[in-house]
Amino acid sequence: NNSVIHNTLSSNTTAVSVSGGATNNKVGGPALGNIFFFNGNAVLITDELTNGNVVSGNLMTANGNGVRIQFGAASNIIGPVAAGSFPNERNTIEGNVIGVNIIAAAFNRVRGNWIGNTNGNQTGVSVSGAASENTIGGSVAGEGNVISGNTNDGIDIFGTSNQVKGNLIG
Repeated sequence: NNSVIHNTLSSNTTAVSVSGGATNNKVGGPALGNIFFFNGNAVLITDELTNGNVVSGNLMTANGNGVRIQFGAASNIIGPVAAGSFPNERNTIEGNVIGVNIIAAAFNRVRGNWIGNTNGNQTGVSVSGAASENTIGGSVAGEGNVISGNTNDGIDIFGTSNQVKGNLIG
């Protein structure tokens, strides 16, 4: 139950790492977001049993990965906690190599974010490495991401049973 709020984090290999079974942590929040730039990973969520963490309300620009979720981390939320439209909880993820990178992780939700847009990432969202049951967007108003202006792909998926729904991609 840790919080990382109101920080400017720059020039780190990983600015914020949530790992080792950490649960229910918050990185940012409504009007409490962080600014991340020039990091290898702005936020890294990794390891089995690292679940229930929320990344919301942040600006992530000029990083290797805006958010990277990997190696069994599950049921984490990137964007607003509650379904629906909460613009002060969206992340702005732009100008990175990969905006959101999910590798070998399951049941994570990426919703209500601006990914790319004014300063595109190379790839907006990448899901790979046996990642499954992840949801990009949603069916409730405000859950969709705006994924636009990325220089390569908006979304790359190389896993199984992942869902992409309700997003504006273009």
